[in-house]
Amino acid sequence: MKLFNDKIGYFDVIVFIILIYLFYNFTFTIQTDIQLHAQFIKDYAYGNKPFQVNFLYYFAVYFLTFFSSKSSALLVMSVYVLTSATFAKYYIVKRIFLKNIPNVSIKTATISSFLLLFCFSLPVLYFVLDYFYLLNFPPNVWHNSTTIFVMPFVLLLFWISNKQLDSPSKNNLYIICLLIILNALIKPSFLFVYLPIYPLLLLKTYTFFKKVFWINLIPIFIACLLIFGEYYLIYLGKNNTQESSVTVDFFYFYKNWSKGFNVILALFIALLSSLLFPIITIIKNKQLLHNKMIQFSALAVLLSIIISISVRETGVRENDGNFLWQTFMCVFLLFFSCLYQLMILINKSNNNWKKYLPELIIFGIHFISGIAYLLNIFITNNYF
Repeated sequence: MKLFNDKIGYFDVIVFIILIYLFYNFTFTIQTDIQLHAQFIKDYAYGNKPFQVNFLYYFAVYFLTFFSSKSSALLVMSVYVLTSATFAKYYIVKRIFLKNIPNVSIKTATISSFLLLFCFSLPVLYFVLDYFYLLNFPPNVWHNSTTIFVMPFVLLLFWISNKQLDSPSKNNLYIICLLIILNALIKPSFLFVYLPIYPLLLLKTYTFFKKVFWINLIPIFIACLLIFGEYYLIYLGKNNTQESSVTVDFFYFYKNWSKGFNVILALFIALLSSLLFPIITIIKNKQLLHNKMIQFSALAVLLSIIISISVRETGVRENDGNFLWQTFMCVFLLFFSCLYQLMILINKSNNNWKKYLPELIIFGIHFISGIAYLLNIFITNNYF
């Protein structure tokens, strides 16, 4: 086995070990959503509450413990499930780079994927409001089990949908349908954004009058049925014992957590510090605005942020922030898309990476910020 390999090398093994170490600490020494979700599984096992509508993460952990209701077993299995999901996200990115960027080296693809795994918002709000994560839109989160678990499926849905826009195939259509179902059963947040944007890109690509356009809407109809079904079960069905609902309330979380700081200014700072790499990459390489992949991910980020600052839940779920998760997913996709396209541009320029030094430096700063964020979690025992 080599240090860098197109399949699995020593570097990949090291990444896996690092992830085990991180999730062990996030599970056993630092308070995160991981412990809360393990308690959910215990409550389901003992019949204290009905099983989640989006049950797949909880069921996976429960199943892999051989249906144990012991906290220790559930927490240990949570570490390995979340490590595997995060490693899958890293490995999918690596394989996409290797298979689709001409002449990219295994070392470059591997290290780029690793760096992307740790990118985070720049800590500008940390110096203003003492928040490293809160109110920002980072491309990676480490504390929420279901968001972490769904990300490989979000990434695959995004990638294969882009392939379907370029070259439609029946197999990809089936895969998209399957990935939509998996997203819905784990955490449907990305589908809130995918549902309106993907049909628009299909329409732009194939036009209204072509049969291929209508055939490719089949996954959208499936997604609509799943979303409306889940909405009914969560907010209108018999499981809604806590009378939660959904309402429009602009800047609710910003007003709640900004400590009196101007919410518009806080949002502007968050957008700039979270999206600096994509912003600079697109401004400096304006031709990328015509790229479907960039259009898809950029529109997804725009819509995800609009949802996050305008919609919230009421009742006991009011402060759960369940309409924020799609932003982190979409920002990761935008980072991934910009890095992917940047690597193609560097390749086309005969590896003249100095031409793209500003983009690479800013990407590196996002990575350093991600390492600083993890260190801050360990120092403060707080992921905020």
